[in-house]
Amino acid sequence: MLLSLKKLAFGALLIGGFCDAVSIPAEPVPNASLSVRSERCGWENAPFTGPRRVGADKGTLFCETRWEAGLTMTGVEAWASKKGVLAVQFFYSDGSSTPVFGKIGGDRHARLDWDPTTTGVEQVRSWGDGRAKMLGRLYMRLRNGDTLDVGKDIGGQDAFETQVHSGILMGVEGHSDDVVYKLGLRFLRSPVKKMRVGRITFDETPEELNKKMQGIQSVDVYSGSSQNSHSAPQKWKFATKQSVRNTKTWQNTATHGFGYTYTLEVSGQLLGIGASGSHALAYTYEDSKTTIGATEQAKELGSEVEIEVKPGETMYCAATAWFGQYDGKYNAHVELVLEDGFEWGFKNGGMMHQIAWSEVSTHCDDHPVPVGDVKIEDLVKGDRKRGVGFVA
Repeated sequence: MLLSLKKLAFGALLIGGFCDAVSIPAEPVPNASLSVRSERCGWENAPFTGPRRVGADKGTLFCETRWEAGLTMTGVEAWASKKGVLAVQFFYSDGSSTPVFGKIGGDRHARLDWDPTTTGVEQVRSWGDGRAKMLGRLYMRLRNGDTLDVGKDIGGQDAFETQVHSGILMGVEGHSDDVVYKLGLRFLRSPVKKMRVGRITFDETPEELNKKMQGIQSVDVYSGSSQNSHSAPQKWKFATKQSVRNTKTWQNTATHGFGYTYTLEVSGQLLGIGASGSHALAYTYEDSKTTIGATEQAKELGSEVEIEVKPGETMYCAATAWFGQYDGKYNAHVELVLEDGFEWGFKNGGMMHQIAWSEVSTHCDDHPVPVGDVKIEDLVKGDRKRGVGFVA
């Protein structure tokens, strides 16, 4: 007995710290405690609930979580036979997945996926196989009513209930080889109270983007000409009016994984497209604060000029504007604060999407004038351009 305890202590020292998708040969230890199992997974400092492990204490230990990277689990798939659960696999909020624990097979199969921003796990129940040899059955229900229910027929067996607390699944642990011997699910122990995003950095600098004029192009808002075939000068009125929208959208994967739907502030040196003079656009950094989500501002591109057209002459006018569109990745540091006071931070990525318009510039001459690189109707779908040129 003394030798077994020494082996256990030495194994805990070797495996101490965070483990991500590790498999550890399990040495049978009579009456192994929760603290020993948690230590072997390196989760003793994680903000998890203690799991209710159901099944047999044999096979290879597996530990799967990516909480330090800010990822949650948003899906599970299971395969089973009339004897019990043969294999399980879990899916993360970034679209990645765990290995398959166990061996896929059997004639019973189910998968459950969910969006944490709209629902969460409401109930988890597990059964043994009645012979203390493997996990018998797994049942999960979401708050929206969707369920996963797969495994052996349980008859009158007692169910083991797992406390889900926040309803946010953070990790799983258990034992498996050719079947799933034991399984325990770990949930975030408290709901998220606050989330902050800072230390924003982009893959490209404003200087690099401006050098390439990336996503910025001139637009033909309206163009036309007037020929005076009369013997007297005529006044030609050239006018245009077009409704457009300046938009900016910040997205962050952490808000999805933790189901955080409150206003989330982003601060730091934020890259964006801004005015460069009154009729041009350029990329720039700005020390400011904004929020995750979409902002939109209506803008009217308007211009009106009146010029004199001499007898026998033709005058040409073009109203142009600059259009900018940016879709870029950014890196950030996210800080989470739980309602029970626990805090932690992690690196995280996201996307920023922006559409910006400059003011209109109108040019007129007695020879054809340059128009934009692209027509406005190719960029503004569904909005009618209003332009007019008439002789007064």
